[in-house]
Amino acid sequence: MKFFKNLMPICALFTAFLLCSCTAEKKNTDGENSISTPNNNTESSVETTPKFPVSETTLNEEALSQIKAEKESQYLRSLDDLELDTEKIKETDGKALSSTDFTDCFVAVLSPYGEKILEYLSAEDTKSFIECITKAEISTEEYEVPQKTGGEHLRYQITLKTGEQIFIGTSNDDLLVINMEHGYLCDKESSDRIRNFYNESIKRFEEKAMNQ
Repeated sequence: MKFFKNLMPICALFTAFLLCSCTAEKKNTDGENSISTPNNNTESSVETTPKFPVSETTLNEEALSQIKAEKESQYLRSLDDLELDTEKIKETDGKALSSTDFTDCFVAVLSPYGEKILEYLSAEDTKSFIECITKAEISTEEYEVPQKTGGEHLRYQITLKTGEQIFIGTSNDDLLVINMEHGYLCDKESSDRIRNFYNESIKRFEEKAMNQ
């Protein structure tokens, strides 16, 4: 009996130790479960996020581009045709251009292939455009005009108050083309301004076409 009495405190300590160990393991297990749950949810949300395939995106861009092209083509067909009358063309050259009387003239901007009139420049833009071509540094020597399939040499139709017309075009090498066949070197600043006038007209045309 004395032996069992001495053994009882030892058993009590051992039992308490086991209970503490079990409790600690359960807390660790619960902690691991609580930590792993958000990770599992995150992985699941990443995997289920919808992604658009590249082919579908490309298809959408191509479809929008086609719609834009169709609208611009339809709007272009509704514009006035360019009536090119060679008898009205005023013969001039790079030197005489600066002394031409442009009073009360109006400027028509032509389509990229020169077959349609995109718009007529406003009075303010007409003044700036005429000032640009008359004050440009244009060579007196005439250069050969490179052949083009488009209307690069047929950008602007200037109609004078006399009814005569002068056609102005451009070239990538800063060549100012007069009446589609006479080329003169032009200073880069003026060439850039002439091209900018045209680019701005193209932008206005595209906006009008898309709003039809």
